Amino acid sequence: MYTRRTSITAAIVATAALAGALSAGLVEARSGLEPTALAPLPGFDESGAYSMNDRGDAVGESIDDVGFIATRWDRRSGPTPLAPLPDHDASRAEGMNNRGDAVGLSVDTATGRETATLWTQADLRVALDPLDGFENSQATDVNDAGVIVGVSQNGPSFFPIDGTPTRWNRAGEATALELPEDYDFGKPGDVNRRGESVGSVFGPFVPPSAALWDRDGSLTLLDPPPGYEVGQAIGINDHGEVVGAAFGPDGGDAVVWDRDGNPTVLPDPVGADVTIAVDINNRGEIIGESASFPPEPGPPVEQLAIIWDTAGNASLLTLPPGAEGALTFEVSSGGAVVGRSFGPEGATAVVWN
Repeated sequence: MYTRRTSITAAIVATAALAGALSAGLVEARSGLEPTALAPLPGFDESGAYSMNDRGDAVGESIDDVGFIATRWDRRSGPTPLAPLPDHDASRAEGMNNRGDAVGLSVDTATGRETATLWTQADLRVALDPLDGFENSQATDVNDAGVIVGVSQNGPSFFPIDGTPTRWNRAGEATALELPEDYDFGKPGDVNRRGESVGSVFGPFVPPSAALWDRDGSLTLLDPPPGYEVGQAIGINDHGEVVGAAFGPDGGDAVVWDRDGNPTVLPDPVGADVTIAVDINNRGEIIGESASFPPEPGPPVEQLAIIWDTAGNASLLTLPPGAEGALTFEVSSGGAVVGRSFGPEGATAVVWN
């Protein structure tokens, strides 16, 4: 699974070496939102939901042992496939707007070629070609005006060699977004109604930084809170409030930046090693998750989904039956949350409402 948050996940794993002991235990507070599993397409084993619009429709992927297919779930029917582009055999949807348009990527697994893809509400498939000089493209989000953001890159999405943050208009025309000096890779993951987008930028000799691109493509770097070394931005609402995470010697914490770029660390309800925030709606509700690690660097031993209310109070999202952990990806204007749970039986797309 390589979604708009892959870079933050990599940072979490890297930060495990800096993290302290395991969390002291769970808090009892629960959000009151109830989980509903979203089944994969027939014949597939697992599912993941990565975006949801205000109508309650969701998109993501269905996964089996040999591949993955972009999937749409709406309120009136079960999962339906979003077919890959011609000459591609796999697909994944990562963003969706209120019109019902979805974006993501199509993959030719034989060659590794990846092409950003728009699936319109009218069931059209549109290839979003990369900028000149790049082999691959990936789209991560689309707003209601049809503005699409993502990246043009060389190498696969999970291990790019280099890449330029990219914006496509509704006609599929690509424009490069600004990269600062000393940075050679950037990837926006979320775009709001104004056309502002957020993500992260990377360079070989500088720490990663949270990034905010204005509607004209110009860039502002968002400083981490005092005492933190690295910032990463993941979600933005229509008011320009940004959420993500900041990392330092003691681990990582969820952060919200206000419209003026001032960061605030969000409370951690479980005392975990790392907490991240991934999305914020226009009411100011924020979602994310925590991760706790073993004493030696390695995969997290505990990942729990979190929601912060408009006052900044944190509570856990209830896990579906049989699940051991969960990731969140998007919160709607009404406060519904979409994500993915995982356990002994595999991963399952989930909506909490």
